[in-house]
Amino acid sequence: MNKLFINNLLSLLSALLVAVLLIYIFSFSDLKFDLTQDKRFTLSDITYDVLQRMPEGITVKVYLDGDLPIGFQRMRTAIFEHLRQFRRISNDSIDFQFVDIQTFDKSLQNTMVKDLYEKGIEPTQVKIKDRKGNLVQKMIIPAALISFDGIDVPVNFLLNNPVFSAEENINASIQNIEYVLINTLNNLIVEEVERIAFLEGHGELNEFQVNDITRELAMYYQVDRGSINGDLNALLQYKAIIIAGPTQAFTNEDKYILDQYVMSGGKILWFIDGVTASIDSMNNGTTLAFIPDVNLSDQLFKYGYRINPNMILDFQCSLIPINMALAGSEPNFMPAPWLYFPLLQGSSEHVLSKNMNLVYSKFVSSIDTVGLLSNIQRHVVLHSSALSRLATAPKLISLAEVKEQPVKEMFDLRNIPTAILSEGIFESAFNNRPLNDLKLKGQHQFLSSSKPTAMLVVSDADIIRNDVRQTAQGTMITPLGFDKYTQQTFANKDFIVNAVNYMVSGGGILQLRNREVKLRLLDKAAILDKRIQYQLINTVMPLFILLIAAVILFYYRKRKYC
Repeated sequence: MNKLFINNLLSLLSALLVAVLLIYIFSFSDLKFDLTQDKRFTLSDITYDVLQRMPEGITVKVYLDGDLPIGFQRMRTAIFEHLRQFRRISNDSIDFQFVDIQTFDKSLQNTMVKDLYEKGIEPTQVKIKDRKGNLVQKMIIPAALISFDGIDVPVNFLLNNPVFSAEENINASIQNIEYVLINTLNNLIVEEVERIAFLEGHGELNEFQVNDITRELAMYYQVDRGSINGDLNALLQYKAIIIAGPTQAFTNEDKYILDQYVMSGGKILWFIDGVTASIDSMNNGTTLAFIPDVNLSDQLFKYGYRINPNMILDFQCSLIPINMALAGSEPNFMPAPWLYFPLLQGSSEHVLSKNMNLVYSKFVSSIDTVGLLSNIQRHVVLHSSALSRLATAPKLISLAEVKEQPVKEMFDLRNIPTAILSEGIFESAFNNRPLNDLKLKGQHQFLSSSKPTAMLVVSDADIIRNDVRQTAQGTMITPLGFDKYTQQTFANKDFIVNAVNYMVSGGGILQLRNREVKLRLLDKAAILDKRIQYQLINTVMPLFILLIAAVILFYYRKRKYC
């Protein structure tokens, strides 16, 4: 061996040794640099604050594992990276594992899926190609179960918005991972539980009709029900009040107490029907849509709202079963679009409804904002699609309308507001009004303007109503937002929980929904058009470059050593 060869060998071994040492040293460090433009790998300050308060003993079981389609592989990787950072920041207070239920036998799989479904975890069916290239259905569980102190809380990662493509849904789900995990963890460890209440006494939806959303909100708050009964102090202990579908007129006393509750900084979520109609009460296939009077129009007008006496008809709507059989024949029920049941879209401009699935509604009205209220910011958080129109009430509605082909040109309205959030300082609806005739219980000082507060007005009480069925086994509650005809669950529950969380907590953690990871999709049209060109570039070009490099190296060595 010549001296030059030995020196080169020693240099190579030294470089390898240094590289191994550096890899070993950095394996104990989580040092990383986020060079992405949208900072997709950087956690927010809110996340750090929550994680540094984590107690020990939190476990996370993620059921998204195994042989997954490419999109879900990306989601699994993103979940793993988030949980790995969460564990480090929380000083190992959070432990996590990934579970592939496909590794268990079939009977145990079915038991596990049933148990997870009862806990609130939603499996999904996707079509993938097997090894032979055939399309087969596979069940995937893009969800996790977070456990702490004997409490199990489900986390569903997958957003399933029909407006989005499959790639957009996956992308929106990935950018939502930090929020859903941190929101759940924060609610698990909260020490002081805030109180909210459903108002009674004016024909509001009963406890069975709001049972599902009550159970969901009870994971975050103490949820009560009760009447005002003229008591000035009846609402002061609550951070937010929900008024769900009143059918009877409010007295001036109750309106005044609600007004002063808002003036003292209280939050109200109003679910008020602009039109009353019911498809279940149709006689001979018709029903009358009429205008209810609950004596709230003047008060809402003062706060900057007007719920109009009309109904939105929308091309983007749900289905109902219609008997398509001829008279005298056997019934033949077929699903048909029912324009009076719009599927409402969330606004992408506000964290409350950003990237949210569609919201199921029935006979929903439009809302106008009125007055130039300089101290109030208003945000449309739910609206119709780009193909909508209005029908004025009162109106006779017939199921025969389903068989009429809608004229697309008549649906010339877009994004009609159906839910508006207002934040700021409100003027009292009782300014410059005599108060001596009010029969009130208790003492207080009249407030003419409010502390900074918020309220949400939604023009359809069905958005918060779950279906109730009486069976031989007792009262059966259908999940909120579940459409029994399409077997799809819409985002009604998410919308209401987000709204309450935003209004009560000030939207701190909800701000994580503002994160936006840009989806850089391939141009499918260009791929099909220039397929051969791209294949040649990716297969022949690398070999050509290697050949040129080899030729250059050969002539260089020949010139140097010959």
